[in-house]
Amino acid sequence: MNEIWIPGTPRPQGSLQLAVNKKTGKGFAKYSSTTVEWRNVMYGALVDLWKKEPLDGPVRIEIQFLLQRPKNHYGSGRNSRTVKESAPKHPTGPDIDKLCRAVLDSCTDAQVWHDDSQVVTLRADKRYAAKEQSTGVHLSIERII
Repeated sequence: MNEIWIPGTPRPQGSLQLAVNKKTGKGFAKYSSTTVEWRNVMYGALVDLWKKEPLDGPVRIEIQFLLQRPKNHYGSGRNSRTVKESAPKHPTGPDIDKLCRAVLDSCTDAQVWHDDSQVVTLRADKRYAAKEQSTGVHLSIERII
């Protein structure tokens, strides 16, 4: 099993957005700038950490997203490090499938595997990071024999 930690702010990979080149008037598709930034962070980390040939055959991946709590989940003053009782225990956004799509496509781009169609088992969860904990994504990747 290969364990990889990528620090950063996980971003979902939504649908492509249509845009128009002002000079040529031609349309093109693009992802949001935050998606592109996050994909670049993941790609760079994966290329640096994955020193192996791309995986062949079926692959299992577990993904854990650590997300930052909104500031309004915390108390104020001397309670600024304490999560309010009324704060949600689990993040409901962004969509977990779109977070996973960004990770899977980045793994393909970084040649962790040949294509994300090789992923036959996917387990993902998202949690709030503790206030002093880094946000990011933890990956466990394994070829299934």
